Amino acid sequence: AEKPDGAVYHVDAGGAVREVAAGLAFPNGIALAPDGRRLYVAETGTNRLLAYPVIAPGRLGERRLFADLPAKGAGQTHAVPDGVLVDRAGDVYVAHHGTA
Repeated sequence: AEKPDGAVYHVDAGGAVREVAAGLAFPNGIALAPDGRRLYVAETGTNRLLAYPVIAPGRLGERRLFADLPAKGAGQTHAVPDGVLVDRAGDVYVAHHGTA
């Protein structure tokens, strides 16, 4: 298996770029909780949703598994996350490509 090489970056108001999460298998959607205290990352290569505590702007804590997503079913060619959104109430929604 290939080493995951995807990353998430923070860009501050002045345009400075800082890597905040690395070693990801195709991060394909990020969303910030309404209170700004948690960042969700849809990781397509592992079919899961990760969560990071936001310690400060541009600084994340240790990641944790938030959800393993449904596996590919019979006759499906894909079953992977393809975006994530958090609503005002803090509910998390994941677009899951290929899941019927």
